[in-house]
Amino acid sequence: MSLFRRLAEARNTISRIETQLGRLEGQISRLEGQVTQVENQVTGVGSQVSTLISAQEAQAYVQTSLLEAVQHLTDVQQSLIPRVVEGKSTSSQVEQSPHSEASVSDSPTPPLETSNTTLPVEIRLAQGILPFLSNTHVIDVGACQGAFAIPLLKQGYHVTAIEPNPEHKDLWESLTATYPELTYLPLGISSVSGSGELHPVKFSTEGNPFVENPVAFSTISPHPLPEGLTYGDRETIQLDSLTALVEKDLIPPNPGILKIDAEGQDGAVIESLGSTVHPEVIFAEFWSEDLPLWGNHCTNSLDQLISQAHENECYWYFTICSRWGTADVSLDTVSESLPPQSWGSAVFFRNFEVFRKSYRAAKRILLTV
Repeated sequence: MSLFRRLAEARNTISRIETQLGRLEGQISRLEGQVTQVENQVTGVGSQVSTLISAQEAQAYVQTSLLEAVQHLTDVQQSLIPRVVEGKSTSSQVEQSPHSEASVSDSPTPPLETSNTTLPVEIRLAQGILPFLSNTHVIDVGACQGAFAIPLLKQGYHVTAIEPNPEHKDLWESLTATYPELTYLPLGISSVSGSGELHPVKFSTEGNPFVENPVAFSTISPHPLPEGLTYGDRETIQLDSLTALVEKDLIPPNPGILKIDAEGQDGAVIESLGSTVHPEVIFAEFWSEDLPLWGNHCTNSLDQLISQAHENECYWYFTICSRWGTADVSLDTVSESLPPQSWGSAVFFRNFEVFRKSYRAAKRILLTV
């Protein structure tokens, strides 16, 4: 092959390479444009995340402002409503069954149980809330000896009592024979189903004069106990999630009230709702992390409960708060304002209108405490 022919082929090869380089430069330019678009999208997402964080921080402020407005409206309304004298209003009264299916917006404000002010605030509040709800079925997790369930059964409400302690089995079987509206499930609630251990609590040798019923402190997850109490022999019990109970058709998927008193495991009970169970109202017991009962395995700090309730789309709440070692009871709506060594009930709501009416009822109840 002649030298001239080789030079011509080399020029052709160089030309093809230059063409390919031009194409690569075009592709690189397009990729750089795509990278710029991605960077802009990332910047936009970061801005959205910042906005969401700001919205979460503002939520407590918004909720408090709404409650202040609600209280103002309540004060105005109370100044206009005729006083009730000897149980009869000067205006016509509307009679309503506790099992009425009236909508939330049409439900009249129910009479509170002011005739029995010895009942705990939470029970009187539940009695006041139930007429607002579309479903009046109550699920009582950690029913113990029936302090929450029995007053509601006496009013004719359907209650499913879930209590794992074998010591209470005879009591609940007897109550089942007395109240046809009662369903008793002898098991514990957890985020998973299976077997577990109940740790019963009893008095130690010195006892505790401020504790009437040590059995109420029994738990599936041991935690520190008040002075004078100790754990007894462990009991093997059945555990189920609330989701599993719905699948077994043992509880409804949309109960009116879910009350939880699981001795440090209330957050795990809310977690067991999954995406299947949607109570209208949740009562859960919270403990501050400086409370003498608090332990490493507890899931019921107020922040934990708020997070779990939000996952179940219960965004509105207030707390009925007590301080350890005192008889003080207060109503609050912001977790950051809770006093040290506090405990009590966090009440979560799926519907703002029910929340608004319930908050008003809670304020009226606390006036009689």
